[in-house]
Amino acid sequence: MPIGRTLHLLVLIISPLSAGCAFTTISPPVSDDHVRQRWLSSIADGRTTREDVQQLLGEPAFRFSNDRILAYRLILSDRNTEPSNDEYLKEWDNDHLRNEAINARIKRISEGGALLSIRDANEGTVRKLILLRHAEFGLLLFFDGDGVLSQHTFSRIRGG
Repeated sequence: MPIGRTLHLLVLIISPLSAGCAFTTISPPVSDDHVRQRWLSSIADGRTTREDVQQLLGEPAFRFSNDRILAYRLILSDRNTEPSNDEYLKEWDNDHLRNEAINARIKRISEGGALLSIRDANEGTVRKLILLRHAEFGLLLFFDGDGVLSQHTFSRIRGG
């Protein structure tokens, strides 16, 4: 059989099979810049006060040097409430098996997710949210003697 006919026959056989096997690529993770702009845009060196930060993020995970340094552990999630056991198991299965579910979750996070402050006092009540997190960040803030932010660092610890 000539190569042209063989190739044509191969295309005819494979085309219907490959039509049902479309692959969905995974969307890129939510960027650090998006997180800063969406949830932390009001934090600015030389302007934001300690009280402003605590009103925005709640109690910090750690306090140092008589509250001149505050440290936050922040998780990025598609929700701000702890899921039920059934919801958790369903989401865990979907997020680890199907690209469509992962993409839908990334979209939910980008459009209406939550950046949650985690500390020892609330860690037990949001355990499933921590396990399902999209990303985790550290925010370290340094305040002057008047309680005004002098500098801060924000970095991704894990995820995405």
